[in-house]
Amino acid sequence: LKRLRKKNSMTDVELKLPDRSTISCHKLILVAASPFFATMFESGMKESTQQVVQLDFSDAVTIKMIIDYFYSGEIDINVGNVQDLIAASEFLCLDDLKGHLGAFMTDQINASNCFEFYRYARKFNLGKLIPHCLEHILANFAQAFRSIETIIHLSEEELISVVSDDRLKADNEDMVFHCVVRWTNADPKKRRDAFVKIASFIRFPFCTQELLDRVPREPLMMNSACLDILSEAMSVRSPTQTPSWLPVHRSSITSGTLNLLVSSTGIYWIDEEGAHGKWRTESSNHSSFNWVPHWVTNYSSMFIQGKLFSFGGQKNGAYCSTVQSLDPIEREWKPEPPMLQPCSKPYIVHFGNKIYVLGGVDASGQTLFTQEFDPVWGTWQLKAEMPGVCQSGAAVSLNENIFVVGGAERVCFRFTPSSDTWTVLSRPTH
Repeated sequence: LKRLRKKNSMTDVELKLPDRSTISCHKLILVAASPFFATMFESGMKESTQQVVQLDFSDAVTIKMIIDYFYSGEIDINVGNVQDLIAASEFLCLDDLKGHLGAFMTDQINASNCFEFYRYARKFNLGKLIPHCLEHILANFAQAFRSIETIIHLSEEELISVVSDDRLKADNEDMVFHCVVRWTNADPKKRRDAFVKIASFIRFPFCTQELLDRVPREPLMMNSACLDILSEAMSVRSPTQTPSWLPVHRSSITSGTLNLLVSSTGIYWIDEEGAHGKWRTESSNHSSFNWVPHWVTNYSSMFIQGKLFSFGGQKNGAYCSTVQSLDPIEREWKPEPPMLQPCSKPYIVHFGNKIYVLGGVDASGQTLFTQEFDPVWGTWQLKAEMPGVCQSGAAVSLNENIFVVGGAERVCFRFTPSSDTWTVLSRPTH
């Protein structure tokens, strides 16, 4: 049959493809291979009497591969063509081929494509692929949802199927909440009502205290149904569910160079020799322990979602873009997505659900970079540069703005994140 087709011998129909090329075929082969063609040529449709049949259900390359498969029983499947072949198999009712294609996709699943594959599997009813994709999504939630494009194109049903599953693994429930908010804000008019329904599946008791303090101010939560959900979550929240570090030994606060930080759970002081102290606000107790010292110096620190983060610094005199978080269980530093620009001792400001890294020092001297970090999705963006240098000053967020004040230059700068603009204000008098 392949030989006859190659010689155009005894062919009785031509298939016209989207690129205007044609393929000579035997109707008998098409009818035997595909229920679609069987219906076309045996049910009295107009195509049954035409010598040339127009096909436009896929691109020309994919259609040619399918026709070759009818004659040879062989087809080259790869990552680049598998989704087009599945769509074509669905159109032509080729269940066996679709099953093989689904099996191929199962072997290709990873954390970066699992949700794309999941949506495709649901669309084309690839029953065996669906549970494998869902398992990867639940096990790699943070990476699977890192792209905003992945989130905003989900259906309500698809999003609920993920956030409601008890197998979902995340460092905390903050990321789940931010995911649902992003999905809703992509089309607020159509999705605002759905937010209330989906919010009921978020495990608010397992959110960080930092998020719970801000949630009531989220516009989407300002309705009786969501506030009831939040109130119930707060009532069942147990202190044991809040990440905490157990004391190793009691000690007094010592003198020397310390990094002092404040979070919603207490006051922390840290030295670069590996000693860590904490004053717990909930118990008014002081505790301390030793951890693996940081391998860089002159970094800036901040508590984010219950973890200590370090930004930048120096190693052997070289300026670093390194970002690390201190794991409270293993008491070791773990890598996070690096900054876009290396520097030491930048200002760190928490604003909304973002972290802003301002200025700092690099090999050329004082820098003016404004770097925005999203700790939920682990992404960085460069924003408008600072209007000037501010050495040894201070930075703070207030209402809708961030202020950089003082320093050797006695400046006052205002940054508005919503418009990505800096404004130079009157200098301090002292």
